[in-house]
Amino acid sequence: MKPKIADRPTIRAFPTKTPPLSIWNIFFHSIQEQTGQTFPRDQVEALAKRLGNMVLIKKTDNKKLGNGNFTKKKPILTGAQYVTTKMVGTFNDWSPQNLEKCQKKLAEYALKAWPLK
Repeated sequence: MKPKIADRPTIRAFPTKTPPLSIWNIFFHSIQEQTGQTFPRDQVEALAKRLGNMVLIKKTDNKKLGNGNFTKKKPILTGAQYVTTKMVGTFNDWSPQNLEKCQKKLAEYALKAWPLK
């Protein structure tokens, strides 16, 4: 028998009081300025749309992030109150490989929050 919704544990994805938030698209803003590499447009578009490339950030911090170098943004990212945003700030750079690491971690979180069984 499938458990009733009331029987399932409550998972708080956000603090009870949240400031106005926005979603920051990391790859789109950082990768080319940071690496000096040019990526094919289709690769940039595909990576920019992946969930592992997006983090929640306070709107006030989003304005501070701008389009500059990724390493200059690390203090804002590591100071964020959201685990996945902090995780992005721990990387030395933002590459397709690090994006993939975040994507996998988010998949792990999703399976814990919404078990398939």
